[in-house]
This record gives sequence, C-alpha cells and structure tokens, in this order.
Amino acid sequence: MAIVAYVKTGRTGGTANDLDGIDGNSLNAGDIAFVVETNVIYFYWLDSIAAGAENDPYIIVPDANPGTKNWELKTCIDQTQSIFKEVTIASGVLTLTGPGNYHVDTESDDASDTIESVAGLAEGERAILVPESDARTVIVENNAVVKLQDIDFTMQSQYDAIEVQGLGGGVVRECWRSSCGS
Repeated sequence: MAIVAYVKTGRTGGTANDLDGIDGNSLNAGDIAFVVETNVIYFYWLDSIAAGAENDPYIIVPDANPGTKNWELKTCIDQTQSIFKEVTIASGVLTLTGPGNYHVDTESDDASDTIESVAGLAEGERAILVPESDARTVIVENNAVVKLQDIDFTMQSQYDAIEVQGLGGGVVRECWRSSCGS
C-alpha cells in the first residue's frame, strides 16, 4: 500500500480539519501527517499496532474506528526555534522557556560557569545551547540529571553547540555536540 500524507490544521476536535477526525479505517501503517497550527508544525507517523491512550500532543487516536491505530508525534517545529534567546546560568541551573535555540551566558558574566541541571524542557522537547560570548566558557556537566556522552562538554566559542532533549522529571540527555570554533 502507498503511504499517504495528510495535512491538517488541528490535532484534536474530531472535525475534518483535525488529525483525530481521520477515520481509522482509511489509515495504514506508515502514513504520515503534518498538523499546521499557529507558529507550530507537528509531524506525526501512524503506528498501526499501538492501541495506546490519547496523550495530546504526543499520541493522537482517531475518533472513528481507531482499532489499534495511533498517531505518534515524531517532532515539531516552532517558529521561534529559529531565534536564539539569551539565558543565564544561575547557581548551576539553566532555566529554559521550552524548546528552541539559546545563547547561554555565565552568571555575573564570570569567565567560566557550569551547567549542572537544565529546567524547562518537557519530555521529548529539545534545545540547542551555544555560548553567548567567546570571552566566557560554558561547561555542560555530565551527571545524574544531565546525561552526556560520557564526559563534560566545554564550549569556548560561539561556534560550539550542544543539543539536549528532555526525558521528564528534570532529566535531559545529549543528542549531539559540535566543537567547531575552539
């Protein structure tokens, strides 16, 4: 069977414009859907054997004839993700305002500061962190709530970057890192 791509303007609500408004009988494994809402694009993949409970926006279940079919959120793109917001480390804690891109500054413009925990990312949300200034070093510490690839990551240039993903319960993990400008 061919994979079908759907474009909708809402996740839930049961109307023809909503993702959950697609009749489950017309869906096949591997179908994809884009939900375009104000400033956000959600990308979903259909799992035909999941039979899970709805958990908007992560899992969307068809209102009609769901059977064992669920729409699973794979990623979302927020318009503000292209803009870098400045945040400052405070006593080892980096507090974000959700997914996006962040310039990270040291507390009191110190020459160096360490991120010991990251707050503000829900499960599955991602953030890219880069230093605010080449004059200040930002260290991301590998520990119980910041799960890195074995070792701390020192960013000494505005061209260094790391992406982290929220795992829930205040825990984040490293997705990737790039040390280009040192």
